[in-house]
Amino acid sequence: MERTRNDPSWKGVGWFDEARLVAYEGGNLVLLGQYSAAEEFLRSSLVRLNPARVKHRCTLSADLAMALAHLGEIEESGALALDALSLARSIAHQESIDRVRGVHAQLLPWREHGSVRALTEHLQAL
Repeated sequence: MERTRNDPSWKGVGWFDEARLVAYEGGNLVLLGQYSAAEEFLRSSLVRLNPARVKHRCTLSADLAMALAHLGEIEESGALALDALSLARSIAHQESIDRVRGVHAQLLPWREHGSVRALTEHLQAL
């Protein structure tokens, strides 16, 4: 992992570190429907990820929001989705905006909840 910063054969964006790899594991667990396990990995990564890594923080926040939506943690899911949306807009990252739209779709059964309403309003304003 340490060599990826200076390795000319590395073709990806940024560099790998433990926080990023843990985030990928959490994201994979979300895709597999293992939301409780995903939550642990994603929270752990979010704490360790450098705040300057905006794109990765955005993706990580959206993935954690999705896991929490599936676990019924509506308030925190909505808040994280709003954070992810704000970050995505700041870097004009459409893929992350699409992730947030996916979280929003999962939260629609709670559309009257304050955080879901706020998320809906922000998405409609795009």
